Amino acid sequence: MAVLSLVMIMRDAAALLPGFFDHHAGLWDEAVVVDTGSSDGSADLAAARGARVLTQPWRDDFSAPRNAGLDAALGAGILL
Repeated sequence: MAVLSLVMIMRDAAALLPGFFDHHAGLWDEAVVVDTGSSDGSADLAAARGARVLTQPWRDDFSAPRNAGLDAALGAGILL
């Protein structure tokens, strides 16, 4: 079981993801990324960095992807 999980909602974040993962490496035990419809390869980049990637269609509501990520996270603590 993970001690600390990162849960991230994203869409078309390919330009930002490498820097984010490089800068914050080692701060969590697992990363759960909920992709809400990226078309720029963001999901593949996140997966290549070890994140578990879920897809959730965007419905003008942050709660659905947030809750999907929280449900998937295994950590006792969660960074959101």
